[in-house]
Amino acid sequence: MMLVPITAGATLVLTPDGALSLGVTDVVAIELEFHDLINDERTAGGLAPLSSFDDLIDGARSHASEMAEAGYLYHNPDLTSITAFENWFQLGENVGYGSNVDVLHNAFMDSSPHAANVLNDTYNYLGVGAKLDDNGTIWVSMVFMYGPEGLSSAPAQAPETSTSPFADVDGTTHEAAIAAITEARITSGCDNSGELYCPDALVSRAQMATFLTRALELPEASEDYFTDDDGSLHEDSINRLAEAGVTVGCGKASFCPEESMTREQMAAFVVRAFTLPDTDTDFFVDDPLSLHQASINALAASGITAGCAADNYCPLDNVTRGQMATFLARALDLI
Repeated sequence: MMLVPITAGATLVLTPDGALSLGVTDVVAIELEFHDLINDERTAGGLAPLSSFDDLIDGARSHASEMAEAGYLYHNPDLTSITAFENWFQLGENVGYGSNVDVLHNAFMDSSPHAANVLNDTYNYLGVGAKLDDNGTIWVSMVFMYGPEGLSSAPAQAPETSTSPFADVDGTTHEAAIAAITEARITSGCDNSGELYCPDALVSRAQMATFLTRALELPEASEDYFTDDDGSLHEDSINRLAEAGVTVGCGKASFCPEESMTREQMAAFVVRAFTLPDTDTDFFVDDPLSLHQASINALAASGITAGCAADNYCPLDNVTRGQMATFLARALDLI
């Protein structure tokens, strides 16, 4: 290999200014967003976008995790061994931590050594690795490389066959849907670790509000619609959902945020949220007494549900997080 001195941006430290929004806390989405932002900067500057290279991504992820565990920033002391592929010509690295992707990216671009790596017209590959600590702070390592063409044929993008980043969904029926809504930044899992999704846990009405608010990117509400959601982590989403006309609550200025969402209620929410058309077809035999029968049939006609068994919808059953992922992924045409 032709060894060119490694170009390392000065360490970048940003004091976290608050917990990271739950909508963007999965590491795959964070890494893809950083890569996209870097390629946007390069395209705006008339430079070719950087392609992804798995070895760089794996090495960057490992280093980001090590920094997060150590609690301080440092450049990879063994960067030249980050890939088993030896015929590279030049390597560079940016490292930093901060409260969110945009803050970090802007700080990188405001720093001459970091921006020099981003806008180096020699580099043709990039690997981004991110790690979230228990406080929701992003630790990131970016490895830039100049190497022979053909190691990767396209700029970084989500894999065509989605694999969920969560350890508890491998092999489950809803794995592809969970991966899809994760990549769409609709979910970040069920705990702060970003490692679990809890597919069998029930969806509360409050959680449903947040799922739909993120999926539809609903605007901020102008008022507080309900009296029983004060202090809820989902209060903002609940108000956005109400302002959009998707819900009127459960009665008497209440939303009943902690109640589990039933399949018939879910149908009504999704049909209103996505303005699905009515249908004259009656798909199921077990919903004639349901107040939401029309919504259930509209959901079926749109291909979002096939029911719970032959000719049955199970309207009073509760919705799990795994099922919710599939409903949303189908409604958004993600799978």
